[in-house]
Amino acid sequence: MIKIKRLCESVYEVELHKIIQKELTDWKKYADGVRKSPLSFLKAHQNVGYENKNKKYNTFQTNLPFAKVIDSYWLACVIRACSKIYGGGPRDYTLNFRGGHYDHLDIWINYCEKGSSNPIHSHSGSISGVIYYKNDKLPTIFSTENFRHVGKNGTMILFPSNLVHEVPLKTTKPQRITFAFNINKIK
Repeated sequence: MIKIKRLCESVYEVELHKIIQKELTDWKKYADGVRKSPLSFLKAHQNVGYENKNKKYNTFQTNLPFAKVIDSYWLACVIRACSKIYGGGPRDYTLNFRGGHYDHLDIWINYCEKGSSNPIHSHSGSISGVIYYKNDKLPTIFSTENFRHVGKNGTMILFPSNLVHEVPLKTTKPQRITFAFNINKIK
């Protein structure tokens, strides 16, 4: 059974099973290895939330390996949650995919440390989400919904991809680690 809770007009929370939380730990170990590599810059996921010349946003972002995600219980969970929330069946939803590119799956990890933030932005696709792996009371802010969500570890939120959101400046030392992703509704 997938536990889904509506948080506000457009944002839903899904509790993740302990088996899925173990998958996330495996994904994080992979990403930690990429981050520590002298070649990490090659696999850095450069989007609006990554460093630019004027501001430091998320400390590091990288995509996750295809096989780990495609074979995961998480993917089945998020697809089924989308069909329950937004209608249709599981075959009506797919994780965004850009074949042949080093960040071909539209799921990535965000490392946010003291002094980092994530500016106001939206995503591609139909439905987007954030998985809270390690959150240090830092909210995800949805200003158009007048809603702030401090995600609990082991949960994920789902929302329309065009819903703008941001993460404020992190002023505390513990690391905030989240995964973000984009889902397409194909029917």
